[in-house]
Amino acid sequence: WDTTEWACQPGDLILSFEVEDGEVTFDGMSSVQGSINEGFIVPVKPERRPLGLTFNKAQKGNLAKCVGKLVKDGKLEALSVLIPISEFAAILAG
Repeated sequence: WDTTEWACQPGDLILSFEVEDGEVTFDGMSSVQGSINEGFIVPVKPERRPLGLTFNKAQKGNLAKCVGKLVKDGKLEALSVLIPISEFAAILAG
């Protein structure tokens, strides 16, 4: 992932969504393991229990629907762009 627009640090959490044919799915959460080529490449590790939390199938679906609505309303871009989780939370609260 290209994180040159975000000062991504090891340990940061990334929410991963996929958008295909207008359908949003939640892929999970990963933690940043490092930075290669000044942040152009960020190796990540999937987190099964990020922040000690678990996401069941219904919660993943609800989060994906919420993101889909934010994309549809123009509040979030459906591109492969990384944003800090705090910014994502602010958009959700928005």
